Amino acid sequence: MRIGLISDTHIPWRALEIPKKFLDWFRGKRVDIIIHCGDINDFKVLEILNDIAPTKAVRGNTDSIDLPSELTLKVGSYNMFVFHSDKIYPRGDIKQIYELAKAKNVDIVVFGHTHLPLFTYYKQIYFINPGTATGVRSGEYGDVMKSVAILEIKNNNMNVEFKVLKNQK
Repeated sequence: MRIGLISDTHIPWRALEIPKKFLDWFRGKRVDIIIHCGDINDFKVLEILNDIAPTKAVRGNTDSIDLPSELTLKVGSYNMFVFHSDKIYPRGDIKQIYELAKAKNVDIVVFGHTHLPLFTYYKQIYFINPGTATGVRSGEYGDVMKSVAILEIKNNNMNVEFKVLKNQK
């Protein structure tokens, strides 16, 4: 199973579109599902992603569209928790996110909000942040690269691949 991971698009308020290279990458890799980790801003973003693969999404702190604040999914033999992480301070603090993940009894946490790509393993839990697909500036981290990710799970093995664009469309 291939899962496209995307977050923090902020369209149309802070960016105009998802870079075509990311959409083409998801298509070319034939993702089975796409997960958006919040700060979508316009439902049209989900329609575009849904044209590639079925899309699930959570609400971010700048979203006014009606979405759940979190999702728990079964992916292969893994339990996955998805949320935006805007209530975590400092941003992206893995120890706090770990405590939340432990309470939810999950193996994988996928989150957004920091605008920074991340894949790490901490105390037997995988943490993935696809970063920001549109490269919009992050309050605490300044200018950031555009990035998305694909999580592939095959025979209980996991691989995460990032696609990063530096100053490109």
